[in-house]
Amino acid sequence: MTAVGKILIFFVLLLSVATSALMVFAHQARTNWKLSAQKNASIAQISEAAYKSESKKRSEEQKLAEERNASLQKEVLDARATVKDQARQIDDHKRVVTEKDTASQSSLDSQKLAGEELARLKTEREDFNKKYNVLQESITTLTTKNADLEKAAAVVGNKLVDAERRREGVTVELQRTTAELAAARAGNLAPASNGRPAAVPAPANVRGEVTYVGTTGLVSITVGADNNLQVGNELFVARTKPTPMYLGTIKLTRVNPKESVGQFIPAGRNDKIQKGDEVYSSLSGK
Repeated sequence: MTAVGKILIFFVLLLSVATSALMVFAHQARTNWKLSAQKNASIAQISEAAYKSESKKRSEEQKLAEERNASLQKEVLDARATVKDQARQIDDHKRVVTEKDTASQSSLDSQKLAGEELARLKTEREDFNKKYNVLQESITTLTTKNADLEKAAAVVGNKLVDAERRREGVTVELQRTTAELAAARAGNLAPASNGRPAAVPAPANVRGEVTYVGTTGLVSITVGADNNLQVGNELFVARTKPTPMYLGTIKLTRVNPKESVGQFIPAGRNDKIQKGDEVYSSLSGK
């Protein structure tokens, strides 16, 4: 074989190696885009489910609050009518006492009877005054409860608005990631979302709990190297009580046998992590 032939074979070999490397790079990039799209789709599903649950719950609470408010207003009106009726009865008794007191001037017996009747009416008046005071206190209490219900209804409305904003944010993120995945499939490769390197996939069936939350976003969790975790793994964070809620992710920066430390990345501006929140290697909880 001539020297020219050997050189040609060498160049063909180099070209084959370069082609193989490019194919591997393209396959890895498409795989990363697919995982990112699946992740965002799962986040959107969880957020939509949490939004629907929260919306239904708040609607029911608002309906109950409105019904209770209407009932309290009716009770207030009834109480006021009762107070007016008893005041009228007191005035009637006063008039009767006055008439009997005038008539009693004709005889001692009449005066004695009038005195007894007056004492009885005074006792009844005192009883009516006590009932009137109780009703007045009831009106004050009902008015306070009505104000509290109106405040609660306002809080429910604010929570519904916040949940809607979070759902819209996740929907926009999903649409953007879907578009990027379509571009990747067409051969237009781009850097990872938000300019961050792709996270190292965490092993399956990992589940733990947040034990500490720092002021800078660093958190500690109850799983580590014994669960096959490593630096760079990204775990999902959710709160299950009182309402299921997706919070974001934790990217591990230090891994010990029984625990790990990572940086919390919130899903939305208002999402806050706290001690007791749960972490998963996948959004399905497995």
